[in-house]
Amino acid sequence: MHPTIVVDSTPARVGTIIVAALAVFASALIIISDGPVVAMRSLPYVWLVFWALYMLWWMPRLTIAPEQISVRNMIFSWSVPWEQYTGARLNLGLILETREVDIRAAAARPRTGVRNMKAHTGPVPLPFIDESKERVRLDLDSTQAAQLLRDYHERHQEGGLGAATDPVQKRVNVVPLLVALVLLLLTFIPV
Repeated sequence: MHPTIVVDSTPARVGTIIVAALAVFASALIIISDGPVVAMRSLPYVWLVFWALYMLWWMPRLTIAPEQISVRNMIFSWSVPWEQYTGARLNLGLILETREVDIRAAAARPRTGVRNMKAHTGPVPLPFIDESKERVRLDLDSTQAAQLLRDYHERHQEGGLGAATDPVQKRVNVVPLLVALVLLLLTFIPV
């Protein structure tokens, strides 16, 4: 029907990689210059800052698959069957509307700053999507993501949507939150 579209921020992913490299460099510098005892006290702070940025920048993702729409934010992830999806609206970002709940998709940010400078007038058109590929990664703003969702929802409606029997599933992103908690606790434990 259509390829799986993964929407996330390219600048945020590049920024996360840069911050990770800086965290590794800072860790190595602290271990070499101050020794392992000082490093045990200071490294949790370095990695807590990195992890917070990882959760804010890297984790948000919107996946538009033939079977469902998946939204992953910092704390929660949702799986939305196409039968449950009713639309998308813009309110300081993209909000997916379902029969059960409205979900904010942090991966599709509003067009601001540099994105506004690139846009001449009116909405930015959707990039070309190679339908022959199985999976495509895109960096879309909230307006573009809403348009893509509308287009693919129309395709699913033309193909025939079934009854909305499967519910919207919400789950907590346990592993990233546990890592953040452990790093936070390590900053309070005296060595």
